[in-house]
Amino acid sequence: MLDQFSGMGFGLSYNILNAADYGVPQRRERFFLMGIRNVEMPAFPFPTHFKDEKAWNGFNKNFDEVPSDSRYTDWLTVKDALNKIPQDYRDRKDYVLMNCSAKVVHRMTFIEQGKNFKVLPPELLPDCWKSGKHQGQDTFGRLVADLPSVTIRTAAYNPAKGMYIHPFENRGLDSIEMAALQDFPLDWRFKCANRDNITLVSAGKQIGNAVPPSLAKAIGLALRMQLGV
Repeated sequence: MLDQFSGMGFGLSYNILNAADYGVPQRRERFFLMGIRNVEMPAFPFPTHFKDEKAWNGFNKNFDEVPSDSRYTDWLTVKDALNKIPQDYRDRKDYVLMNCSAKVVHRMTFIEQGKNFKVLPPELLPDCWKSGKHQGQDTFGRLVADLPSVTIRTAAYNPAKGMYIHPFENRGLDSIEMAALQDFPLDWRFKCANRDNITLVSAGKQIGNAVPPSLAKAIGLALRMQLGV
């Protein structure tokens, strides 16, 4: 790609960006490639949020001078995102929640924040989790309220697919909570073709496949500045 685009006069830059560094309550790392014609090395936007002061200082050490009044903002957390959701959100047509059996809910009672299926008593483990060959490291895990969430994937409504157990309740994440962790505005409404109410699968794909809006906005503003428009 570098060879092809540079031959057409594009300058290219690429990097792995973490959405949590741009005000998204989620640790989501993705590869981005930016190209601008006749600009030698397009610049990515500076992070606006940091894990802690050590990370902030580590970022600043790359610069000759840092403004004396500059400060860092902490990463947003799961709790920050969930606390912003209105109380009556379950009345929305794009609200949907996976039904879990009583057996699955009982398993959840053993999982503390930050823990996963590995802490379950042996008699409660499904056969596919008993062999020790299961590769998922965050399967059936409970989110940590005071940290950004793990990456919200397309099946983040299913606790068996990752660290997707609600931090305080014995259930999975609903569609509105997934959207909040993916940084969608609270007034955004998800639609499903030929249906009044959305399906779990459709909600999961729309939310999990999205670029978090705050990160998308930061990249867009950086592009606009360099294009001079």
